[in-house]
Amino acid sequence: MNYNFSFWAQNLDNMGDDHAEKNGKLLESTDTEEREALTWQISQVTMNTKGEEITFGEASATIYFVKSEFVLKVIWSQVDRSGRKAPIACYGEISENVDFDEWTEKCVEAFEQFTHKIGRENFPEDAKQASHLALQKLKKKEVTWKQPQIFLPIIGILLLANLMTCGLMYLTIGKIIYLVVIINLILILINIVIVGLYMVWLKYIKK
Repeated sequence: MNYNFSFWAQNLDNMGDDHAEKNGKLLESTDTEEREALTWQISQVTMNTKGEEITFGEASATIYFVKSEFVLKVIWSQVDRSGRKAPIACYGEISENVDFDEWTEKCVEAFEQFTHKIGRENFPEDAKQASHLALQKLKKKEVTWKQPQIFLPIIGILLLANLMTCGLMYLTIGKIIYLVVIINLILILINIVIVGLYMVWLKYIKK
């Protein structure tokens, strides 16, 4: 199975263009549209959620996650020409039916390959471990974002039950008891409100 990851890294000499890769292809300076699209995708994720940082030894990894999109920023001992630490960012999407352990391994492998392509020092073991631990956070978040889907069949069942109740009453007594219909509709509305509030809580309150 192919996993698509994109990367962005600062040029350590602080003079040339930053390094960028999209789906295994290093982007040239002339690939302006693709570079701009990648920076926009990364910024949309990092600006709309609070990152969770994991430290392992001398490395740290920060994971950002919005719906199915994620950004992983990893920092280790590598510094730029001015002596500042230079993180590498990985952007991608995680699908619902992915083999999570395999996906995590492929992401870390792609991270290491990118560091070699752009001439960075070896991707150290501390950075690998920090990346693994940070990506594990996605496993819990992915399950959390799927939880509201549990309510959708309930809403469907209630709506179907409401229609069946109306039909049955009409056939048996020739009229519809509107109080029963209203109660069913209220129950459906309550479920919709619960799902909406839960989604807001997940996105804006729970970090």
